[in-house]
Amino acid sequence: MSTDQPQSQPTMPQEEIERFLREPLVGILSWVTAKGEVASSPVWHEYRDGKIRIASSSAFAKVRAIAKHPAVAFCVQDPEPPYRYVAIRATAVVRADPEAAHALDARLAVHYLGPAGGRYYTEVIAPTYPGEGRLLELTPTQVSSLDGTAGMDPAVLAKMRAARAAGA
Repeated sequence: MSTDQPQSQPTMPQEEIERFLREPLVGILSWVTAKGEVASSPVWHEYRDGKIRIASSSAFAKVRAIAKHPAVAFCVQDPEPPYRYVAIRATAVVRADPEAAHALDARLAVHYLGPAGGRYYTEVIAPTYPGEGRLLELTPTQVSSLDGTAGMDPAVLAKMRAARAAGA
């Protein structure tokens, strides 16, 4: 995996990138549509063993488009200033494995929503999705990052975030 990062920006070391990708932050997956346009959608994801895994459905146009054009982009951003992000260019594989997709979706529901919310999602919301489960597996080819918190005093960072949360 190569990095594409201007030298003047504070970046995350590899171990921080991996930790960051394991946080319950929603990612944005971008792909090329059947019409050759770029589309994006927010997705839950799991980072493990150097790959990004996303549960989806055979009924979704993005899955069919990615199966034909596997070059994708994926970005995860911390919504709290002074912002951090990891941007990834990757090659995606679509796996027709409904059981694995369902298991991943259930794990992600708990990861993002907590035990009660995850259970509700798995029992009430997920069964309403059309199609069969598909597992998207992204293998990064290029990674860049920005860490706006690099070198900041933790107390200053906490005060800044508290002031923003209070609307100041």
